[in-house]
Amino acid sequence: MRFLSCLLLLISSQAMAFIYPFPTGNEEALMANTGIAFEDSPGNVLYNPAGLAYYNSHKLKLSVSGNAIEQQRFKLDEMSDSSDPNIRPMLVTGIYPSERGTFALFVGNPLSYNVIQGSNSVISGFDVKTSVTAQTNVILAGISYAIFLNENLSAGISTGVTNQTSSVHSIGSASSGGVVKSLAVSQSHTKEMHYFLNPGVLWKVNDNYKIGFTIFSLPFKISSSGDYYASTMNANDPTLNKQVTSSYDPDGRDAFSFGLGQQFNVNDQKFFFDINYSMSADQKDSDGTTTQLPEQTSYGVGWKGFNSTSWHPLAGFAYLDNRTSETYSGTGGITRVDGNSELSLGLYYNKGLTKGNSQNSPFDAYGIIFSSNVGY
Repeated sequence: MRFLSCLLLLISSQAMAFIYPFPTGNEEALMANTGIAFEDSPGNVLYNPAGLAYYNSHKLKLSVSGNAIEQQRFKLDEMSDSSDPNIRPMLVTGIYPSERGTFALFVGNPLSYNVIQGSNSVISGFDVKTSVTAQTNVILAGISYAIFLNENLSAGISTGVTNQTSSVHSIGSASSGGVVKSLAVSQSHTKEMHYFLNPGVLWKVNDNYKIGFTIFSLPFKISSSGDYYASTMNANDPTLNKQVTSSYDPDGRDAFSFGLGQQFNVNDQKFFFDINYSMSADQKDSDGTTTQLPEQTSYGVGWKGFNSTSWHPLAGFAYLDNRTSETYSGTGGITRVDGNSELSLGLYYNKGLTKGNSQNSPFDAYGIIFSSNVGY
């Protein structure tokens, strides 16, 4: 099932690079994940913690962001398209200001895939049925701290743990006259937990220009395990019946990402430009072989408008590229500020395409983005 292994390679590379392919954060999510030079946002904990230093309120802030409805569709060879609704809590953040800087606690779910697909066909007189279920989920939780080094330069750091789980189950059968002649079943499960470190700086060059820089790394693993099981049965040839089981360590690499962001203020409009680069890394398979995860580069453009009312429009576009695939993301929405409260609502659309002879799975996804901030 080569198509499935390639799909999982795509999922794994995007998960561990931490260049988020789906909307993640607060207002950053409405600007296609653009926000390395964005200040005073709960999403700073993921993109550049130095921006938290600009939080100028003495009140505790609680922020909840997510995708109210998300549809993901994958296109696998000779299989029906998958289209399944999903509700994903992107980020929960609590911000606490103090005289010694700004602190924040957060829990995020930046990546969640759910693939359920099947096919029915007739091959050489046999009814062949195949079904595949694949799930991947990434959760990270940690603490952030930011402080001004001088009136124009702030520094911050986010640190904590990431937990990535992936599971795949597939079953295929060939039958004739309602009698199953052969059956193949396989399933695998991996779980990786890492410590992450995300330092960043934000420099206010002048009133109309800011520049930010950040690094995301997984310096060491906390735990890593994988299990694989496969079984084949053939009614006509018992010599083909066999079972394979193995336990392995899927972790085989360190992961580093670097980000550079700029913010330009023109009248009452803010424009953001981000570039992220994630180094290539290795991952171990169940058979002991090592697969290289591709390096990735993403480019993002974001816009936040201001006017005389409390309503602020936002929009963004991003492009993510690696040697096997490319992803396009478009977002748009609006934020309403009312005293100590803020509510955001928007839409997003992602489209993933394969490159060259890659067997990766094309996909598209769309959904509703929401975010709510309350100061206490």
